[in-house]
Amino acid sequence: MANLHKYILLILICFLSLNRMLAQENNTPEKPKIVIINGDTMQSYEAKPILILPSPVFANEDDLKKFKKLVRNLKVVYPYAKQAKLLIAEIEYSIDSIPNKKDRNRFIKEKEKALMNRYQKELERLSVTQGRLLMKLLDREVNKTTYEIIKELRGGFQAFMWQQMAKLFGSDLKVGYDAKGEDRIIEKIIILIENGQL
Repeated sequence: MANLHKYILLILICFLSLNRMLAQENNTPEKPKIVIINGDTMQSYEAKPILILPSPVFANEDDLKKFKKLVRNLKVVYPYAKQAKLLIAEIEYSIDSIPNKKDRNRFIKEKEKALMNRYQKELERLSVTQGRLLMKLLDREVNKTTYEIIKELRGGFQAFMWQQMAKLFGSDLKVGYDAKGEDRIIEKIIILIENGQL
């Protein structure tokens, strides 16, 4: 069961190319901003806003342990979801510029192969729980379920087949992200992670 979830996630991430994104990172330091106040020249810094959320209250020790485990799992998979957002946009942009369906399929398969080589070992280490979280976070970041992503990039038949395999093992590729409902705790944790508070 764990291997199926890992493979499904691997297929999803295979549509993304982190190598290209990492090559595009700009490592040039920013020039400091200068402000002149009453004739004195000073450097100006812009601080990130700090979000203050109420501390979570736990009914018992088990709830606290579950919360800590959720935080650990999100710290593992959230970077993948953030990278996926950028890379799915890049792939969709590239696909739009390829007029021939055969060439588009070749392009997607090349991306898939490169990502398998790069990320297979990392993704195989994900637990089933982390895999399910990653599917939800993909929907959060891209506003498309895992099923919709596969359908757009690989076609309806592939999406249907993967959905059937996922269901055999108790998962659902059509599961979305509900920030105000069942996933509100995940949303709060992500906000704290983004603000560097966790």
